[in-house]
Amino acid sequence: MALTIAGACGGGDDGPEDDARATTTIDSTTTTQPTPEEEAEAVYLELFDTVMRLLTTDPDPDSPDLARLAMDPVLSDIRDNLTTMQAANHIVERGPRTSQRVMSILMSEPNSALLRACSVGNDTRIDQDDGTIVDEGLSTRVLEATMQLDDGTWRVSEIATVERFDGEVPCPE
Repeated sequence: MALTIAGACGGGDDGPEDDARATTTIDSTTTTQPTPEEEAEAVYLELFDTVMRLLTTDPDPDSPDLARLAMDPVLSDIRDNLTTMQAANHIVERGPRTSQRVMSILMSEPNSALLRACSVGNDTRIDQDDGTIVDEGLSTRVLEATMQLDDGTWRVSEIATVERFDGEVPCPE
């Protein structure tokens, strides 16, 4: 739906410009509320991006974003991994093939969803002290994440690897 506002311009006998009209069109778009599945997917992908950001810049286990996006046991696991990375002075260089694709989401209860994702890991762990490569690789994993609606907010509560493949392979649907 578009709302058009028109007003007269000019004010004298200066010629044809007196009859010119200024028209402004304002688009009134209706916003639809995201579905619970869309909300859960957005949180899962945001957690992935947040963890990658922390791993590639500053492995801060106390980042407030983590508690907003995850709950135990996932939250504790992430914090433990970031603490280990921080203590070792390691960061991750994100590889060009690293990706995360949500394949499906099934609502198991009104407050719970099971998300299935295809995860390609192509990252390199680097020692910040001397720049040496600590670990690198390329693998594909099928993950299942349990999403919980907690105080009106979706959070990741569990993540399990269902299948793991060496290299980058298409995930089975």
